[in-house]
Amino acid sequence: MTDDPASNLDERGNLSTESVRHVLCYAVALVQRLIVPAHVREDWPDFFCTVDAFVTAYGSPRLRRLAQESRPFENDGGGPLTDGERAFLVTLVADIYDLLPEKEG
Repeated sequence: MTDDPASNLDERGNLSTESVRHVLCYAVALVQRLIVPAHVREDWPDFFCTVDAFVTAYGSPRLRRLAQESRPFENDGGGPLTDGERAFLVTLVADIYDLLPEKEG
């Protein structure tokens, strides 16, 4: 992904499917403890803004509530996820799976 936030949008100005799939990959890796938020921030600085945009545009009421309550990723991102961040990410992954079109083949 590029550092240009506009590159996360499709031709209609919505989050692109590619960007949403990218968020999904990072969210799953975070939940599985394969990476920490600091690694994501280094690899794709727009991840957190893109997650915020997803929550605002497509997030379920539960995801929005978790985002408000847990305020995910407010710390420096170098340590392990909090329980609130983990709950947020699991719900984010579920919301993305609900939104994405079925895989072909």
